[in-house]
Amino acid sequence: MSNPNPIRNNKPFKKGQSGNPNGRPRQLVGQVLYDLKEKGISPVSPDQVKGIYETLINCTIAEITEKAKDEQQSALVRIICKAILSGKGFEVLEKLIDRAHGKPIQKTNIELENNTYKIIVD
Repeated sequence: MSNPNPIRNNKPFKKGQSGNPNGRPRQLVGQVLYDLKEKGISPVSPDQVKGIYETLINCTIAEITEKAKDEQQSALVRIICKAILSGKGFEVLEKLIDRAHGKPIQKTNIELENNTYKIIVD
């Protein structure tokens, strides 16, 4: 029985010849980062992101509405403001606080008592 999909042009490369003469194409992420850097847009630090979260938590609804509509605001600020205004404000604020300060530490103790494990959550 013959192969229904025969490999065409199945010739080995000559010694010293590359199978990809143009090289690996530039990666999409690398190109995006390069283009943004050329436009003067640079990454923000985790402290700056934390500062944005903490500041937006302290804004009034009117200020958040204004920032959500302002097309000159960064995407992060607009997305957060729209999420707060979406009716799930408490959930969004909880996530903002967790992102800015980290989730509270929950301690768990496991004790063996009469061959039975006892879990104590603090």
